[in-house]
Amino acid sequence: MALIMVGVATLMWGTKKGEFNWQAFFIGIITALSWALGELFVKVGFKSDSSLNNTFAALFTSTIITFTICSPIIRKTKLNGESFKWLLPFAIHGALSFGLAYSCFFKSITLIGITKSVLINSFWPVLGIFFVQIIKKLKGEMAQISVYLWVAALTLLSGSLLQLVGS
Repeated sequence: MALIMVGVATLMWGTKKGEFNWQAFFIGIITALSWALGELFVKVGFKSDSSLNNTFAALFTSTIITFTICSPIIRKTKLNGESFKWLLPFAIHGALSFGLAYSCFFKSITLIGITKSVLINSFWPVLGIFFVQIIKKLKGEMAQISVYLWVAALTLLSGSLLQLVGS
């Protein structure tokens, strides 16, 4: 837990030094807290025999809320070839992240419990940083990430790994 707090403190220090935006930092913290609170409700309502039903219930509810919030914006969007270029990567993201990953996440809860599943699931942001670096290098773009972000990511990852091994 101490390493996780050091990781968050490193992000705060990097933000103070001007490496990151304070607004982005707080949105990230709110995102993490929302996920953590969401996992609490997963623990309360989880049924181990129905990981696909759990996935459907979570995604159906989020779809209704997202559609309600976004419908005014969606109505103003003109669909053309350009908008489909934009839509395809997000459709693939939805299939992988919300379809496959959520189903695997709920199945892993059945197999190893919620605590270990959440800790393993917390690795994806760090993996995302590595994948972005690889993609940028493959595209020939400059892949530059702040040292504060690397330290924070590795510290958070180390804290999660220690929690996972210790539980």
